[in-house]
Amino acid sequence: MLPILKLIVDTAAGVLGGVLLLRFWMQVIRVRPPASVAQFTFTLSDWLVRPLRRLVPGMGGFDWASLLGALCLFAAAFALREPRALDSTATLREQGQRP
Repeated sequence: MLPILKLIVDTAAGVLGGVLLLRFWMQVIRVRPPASVAQFTFTLSDWLVRPLRRLVPGMGGFDWASLLGALCLFAAAFALREPRALDSTATLREQGQRP
């Protein structure tokens, strides 16, 4: 992957992942959306969190969909950035073994 594309993927994943983690933390400490930072965070991450809430409902006062969204985002960014790390047959081929 080109270095500029790696930079773009890392930056986008870092910013959006940070927003998702901030959203999780703000809901843990009960910050309400009228606060300017909270409103920005909720608006920026609603497109990912709302569909995930259908799969993972909040339990125990925690918004697990935000945490799962951040985890999935970081995993997707890693897969885009390092596609060979997920290919186990490539490692075997480099060692001269058959897959």
